[in-house]
Amino acid sequence: MTNFSKIRYSLVFNRKDQLTTFGKALIQIKAYQDKKSRYFTTDIYIEPKYWDSRNKKIRHSHPNQFIYNQRIIQQMQEMESFEILMINRYGGFPLDRIHEYDNSVNQASNPTSFTQFFEEELAAHSMKPSSRKMYNLTLNKLIDYKGKVFFEELNYQFILGFDRFLRKQNLDINSINKHHSRLKTFIKQAISKDLIKLDADPYKKFKPSSKEPERVFISLEELNRIEALSFSKEEEHLQQIKDIFLLATYTGLRFSDVSTLKLGDIARSPKGLTLAIRAKKTEKTLILPLYTLFKQAEGLPSKPEIIFNCYLEKFEPFLKSMGSEELPFFRITNQYFNRSLKLIAERTEIKKRLTSHVARRTFATIMATKVKAPILQRLLQHSRPDMTNIYIQLSNHLVEEELDKIIWI
Repeated sequence: MTNFSKIRYSLVFNRKDQLTTFGKALIQIKAYQDKKSRYFTTDIYIEPKYWDSRNKKIRHSHPNQFIYNQRIIQQMQEMESFEILMINRYGGFPLDRIHEYDNSVNQASNPTSFTQFFEEELAAHSMKPSSRKMYNLTLNKLIDYKGKVFFEELNYQFILGFDRFLRKQNLDINSINKHHSRLKTFIKQAISKDLIKLDADPYKKFKPSSKEPERVFISLEELNRIEALSFSKEEEHLQQIKDIFLLATYTGLRFSDVSTLKLGDIARSPKGLTLAIRAKKTEKTLILPLYTLFKQAEGLPSKPEIIFNCYLEKFEPFLKSMGSEELPFFRITNQYFNRSLKLIAERTEIKKRLTSHVARRTFATIMATKVKAPILQRLLQHSRPDMTNIYIQLSNHLVEEELDKIIWI
């Protein structure tokens, strides 16, 4: 191998003379050999006031100066140790290959940063895709705020700063609270794996604020208006929107379930129609005797049965075909559904933002006055009673409002 001079290592702060939005700049390791230079990130950002340019290190006034300085020294030692190993093996070592030192470091040990830990744990977790998407969103927010986050940085001040960062993005207070909740979940996992000390949990001191969300549902009078709505032949697509909304209101099904209903999910018996599905979110089996929900006069089908019967008539020619049980009742996205509901609200003069969840919430509020709490919890497939109690409170509030309208004198 060609003879190369020994690589020299030094530290450089704010090489590009450019601060981040948080007023910080990067510390880099400069590797110099034979009039060539290469720069390596330490992933450590500090404010200029904390950099000691004379001694090429972080000042004592920085809260993490000891940890950061130690980490920088360790990284430089790893680079030089790798270089010496290669020199002993080959007789020389070029600057262009110094980046390979990173591959020589044992990566089988604990993750070097909390963000790495978050990412690896999230990838290995068996959570649902929808939940993974939300946790990824929080991880990206964390990276947007700080970049690489080390375990020892996770203190009260860091969480407070992250909270302020989220607030500056004009996020809803409950959305911010959810980001904290997801971050807290992985901090607890890091604690359980002894990567963070138990008494160093930053959420012991920081309590995210929240507010009671507005829980919109429609009244029986508003429901009657939607039921009475009719459309021309050119607006048949709106009839399907109306049917899905009403079915969600009559059954309490989530949009993910009602929008994916198949012919095989409906069974007919002497009593009437029964719906049997495996819920997408909970993966639990739900059996609903449709003939018991929103009953009409004796001998007449229930309101959900009337809607399903209309679609079953359309499927009549295909009932004996192989695979007919997989035929879908609807083909629609949640975005298009909610967008089309605006027209339904306009036609019925309902001054509320109708969504698929408003229908489910309306079902829960109506049923809270008709069945016991454990039955309502089972119908809604809630994992905890306190989730169901929200709708019981809404229903009680509705009763109180109606009683207040009575003119007694």
